[in-house]
Amino acid sequence: ERFINILAQGIKNPQQAVQPKEILAITFTRKAAAEMKERIRKRLYELEKEDAVNKEFWHNHRQRFDQARISTIHGFCNGILKENPVETGLDPSFNVAEENDMQEFLESNITAFIKKAIAENDSGLEELIRNYGIDGVKKQLLSIYGIADEVLKLENPAEPYKKSADCASELQSELTALVDELIAGMGTVVDKTTKHYPKLQNLKENRHLVIEAIQKYETEESRAVLNQYIGVLTMQAKDKAVVAEAREALKKLYQAAIDARAAELVTVWHNVLRNCRKFVLAKQEELNLIGFDDLESLALKLLLDSQEIRHKYQQNFKYIMVDEFQDTNERQREIIYLLCGDDKDSLNGNKLFVVGDPKQSIYRFRGADVNVFARVRRCARRWKEPQVRTLIQALKTKELRNKILFTLGIIIIYRIGSFIPTPGVDYTVVQQCVGKMNNASENFIGLVNLFSGGAMLQLSIFALGVMPYITASIVIQLLRVVIPRFEAL
Repeated sequence: ERFINILAQGIKNPQQAVQPKEILAITFTRKAAAEMKERIRKRLYELEKEDAVNKEFWHNHRQRFDQARISTIHGFCNGILKENPVETGLDPSFNVAEENDMQEFLESNITAFIKKAIAENDSGLEELIRNYGIDGVKKQLLSIYGIADEVLKLENPAEPYKKSADCASELQSELTALVDELIAGMGTVVDKTTKHYPKLQNLKENRHLVIEAIQKYETEESRAVLNQYIGVLTMQAKDKAVVAEAREALKKLYQAAIDARAAELVTVWHNVLRNCRKFVLAKQEELNLIGFDDLESLALKLLLDSQEIRHKYQQNFKYIMVDEFQDTNERQREIIYLLCGDDKDSLNGNKLFVVGDPKQSIYRFRGADVNVFARVRRCARRWKEPQVRTLIQALKTKELRNKILFTLGIIIIYRIGSFIPTPGVDYTVVQQCVGKMNNASENFIGLVNLFSGGAMLQLSIFALGVMPYITASIVIQLLRVVIPRFEAL
């Protein structure tokens, strides 16, 4: 219906008529795209029969409907890559692998990469195999390969893990203090008759073991001790707030141990992923094969790198509609934003219309992020604000736009003229005279200088400002009541 309504605008306002090829409609599946095309084509045929007055109008749109861009996001990316082979450096006859075929291709070639790296005694891969095993390394590479380009752009991937690991000593001190606070509350905060009290008694009697385990929190033995004496504490007694803090501190301490190890391995992972990406891309190039993730990455790069191509598609599409937007990922959002404006991180213009339901997001395993939908919805709402919409509509009206530009031009001319001194007058003498009267409210000249924006003090060619015009306007309005002829004027 929205597609038809956009076309129907051309009946009332032929100057702003939109052609089917100027509407980009993105759906999530090829089946949905085919169904949308069929419904629109059927509706155009019905309107051609029903609307006798505008029969030719609907007939022309039906004839041109095949030019409409209605496809999946991957179909659209495929199209712009094949339309611009020189800029992308791709062979236009490249093959797009279906999702299942691409998954088999990746599994096969990542396995081949691992075998090749082992044969070449790759020290980085060998270290990862010691920690995760061959199957673990293969599984991790497969899971992260879809976002490999984004990961490889990180300049210092170990930094977040190092920051977390550096908090370990602080967490150790915090947890030790909380253990002592729990022990100190025995008999005062926690009653001896509660089920919680024996656990605290056990903690008190084995405090030295707990403190030692806190200091050696990285080992499995220490974790077993901490779970035995702190992990078993329940948050049902009067000291539940302290227990909650102790358990949270223990959780963060465990995470610090994981992050400390991750900080050592993340750089190794980074290098292995880079080598794996090169290996797989070389195999794809041999087969002239592209996957769905590659379509998105290459299309995004094309739009980012080439302003000419970006502006071409921005001008081609006056309206962009995206269905099932809750299953869109960050990369797809950036592509759509670049079709609306030059900033991939900010939504510009009011040509985008999206449909989605966060509760129906079912493709997280493909990288879909429901937060992307929430972000776009917030941006779209800003464009729907009455003030923004009113300003946009005002600027679209030629007569009103000319008046606004004329007013701004007059203001600029006036401000320039207020700094141009009157010829033949020594304005320094005038400044000295006016300067002696410091309080503007106590003298007429100071008051005029105030209303003229300081032009009087410089005795500029616009020294009187707009006051004479305002006064004349007031006088004329008063005379209209007294002299009817002024009303006719």
